[in-house]
Amino acid sequence: MNPLDALRELCRALPETTERLSHGEPTWFVRGKKTFVMYADHHHDGRLGFCVERLPAGPFGPDPAEYEGGPVNPAR
Repeated sequence: MNPLDALRELCRALPETTERLSHGEPTWFVRGKKTFVMYADHHHDGRLGFCVERLPAGPFGPDPAEYEGGPVNPAR
């Protein structure tokens, strides 16, 4: 499975998510408004990335900082 398909599958498994292009790249939204994941292949040079927005507690669960071990990348 290619990285975009894998990310798409993960995002679609979450409740109340939609996908549409934003700045020419696939982007996922909560309730059609709040961006929570942005895919990045801006230069089409084989270097892929994605940005995951930190969401408050709610339909997606508790704050990641409350998970055992804390967030993987606590960039703020």
